[in-house]
Amino acid sequence: MRRVLAVAACLLLAGCAGMELGGVKLESVATAAGAVASSRKDFTPEEERALGRVVAARVVGNYGYWKNEAQTRYLNLVGQTVARQVGRPGVIWRFAILDTDTVNAFSCPGGYVLVTRGLLEACRSEAELAAVLAHECGHVAGEHVLREIRRANLVSAGLKIVATEAGGGEMTADLMQRIGEKGFDVLISRGMDRKDEVDADARGCRIASAAGYATTPYGEFLGRLAARMSKESGGALASLARTHPPASERRQKLQDAGLLLPDGQVLADRFAKRAR
Repeated sequence: MRRVLAVAACLLLAGCAGMELGGVKLESVATAAGAVASSRKDFTPEEERALGRVVAARVVGNYGYWKNEAQTRYLNLVGQTVARQVGRPGVIWRFAILDTDTVNAFSCPGGYVLVTRGLLEACRSEAELAAVLAHECGHVAGEHVLREIRRANLVSAGLKIVATEAGGGEMTADLMQRIGEKGFDVLISRGMDRKDEVDADARGCRIASAAGYATTPYGEFLGRLAARMSKESGGALASLARTHPPASERRQKLQDAGLLLPDGQVLADRFAKRAR
């Protein structure tokens, strides 16, 4: 009974925020508990991959693929190199380039990593690209997107069950699609929690270093972004500035943590030949 009352209180608070909840039966609220529990639960690997496909498809639909086979092949070679150091052997990693000059990258549940053409052009070495991809892998390893999906879906999943009076909170195809849409909103509209971005930076530097890359170039990359952001108020950097902490702040945190290391490969020449 306490669980039912807790869910009821949650739904009533949501009503105060503008949702219509008139005439909800107590039995329906109890049924909603199953969906709320589902939105809190750990997703299975299969569910995570299914959610990732939905989110990735929406991101690709928003920007389109950059159809350059040589660059995409190179991106995947670097991506798979760093992904082997992530520590999630069950994840099948996939990397692709988005056709936009916007400077950004997106990690979707289940190992889908999408990098914009603009971000690729902003890099100057393989070490920088490796750290960017490792940062995105760090989001997947930390389940940052899944955590945001759980937060965003907590009440809406319950209300869906209340509205239809269907029980069980099962991960149906329709519910999976709705949850995936939440993930797309997180990535495109508001980004992840700022603490998660800082955590992904730290994870990314450790992953890139373990893969044999120097991480000082990533600090240089963030420094160039900070310089550009001080001059550009919008344009290609607008979405990055809206969804991430300041690049200068991110660089300083990595410096303070001793994670920007010169030891390792930089491979600027190879990057210039294969990513341009």
